[in-house]
Amino acid sequence: MGDKTAGKTILDITIAAMRRSGNEPDAEEMEALREKVESSYDETSTN
Repeated sequence: MGDKTAGKTILDITIAAMRRSGNEPDAEEMEALREKVESSYDETSTN
């Protein structure tokens, strides 16, 4: 699985978990989560 695919999967799981707990993320929250996941993968893939 590539970095982008793995990042998308983690993002999807995180958003689903938020929705299950009753927190519907807005566009701003989803963008912040996406950036956080991408940043995390960038750090781990360059090490």
